[in-house]
Amino acid sequence: MKKIEIFVFFCCYSLKQVELTYSVEGIGYYAFMYCYSLVYVKIGTGLRKRGHREFLESDNLTLKLAMTSITFG
Repeated sequence: MKKIEIFVFFCCYSLKQVELTYSVEGIGYYAFMYCYSLVYVKIGTGLRKRGHREFLESDNLTLKLAMTSITFG
């Protein structure tokens, strides 16, 4: 998978943890919006572009980012 699409996990209340491999290059707008149970996301080195407010209202979240160059917006 190269991209997590827009709204793909929107309101996925049971989602608790996500690990994105090096092959994921982009995260779409609001992809994980309202994932209230999401507490941990590990993002691999392949990420180059992230969407707007992709983790909006996922208030308990801890992000672990690999060192990479990311374009915002």
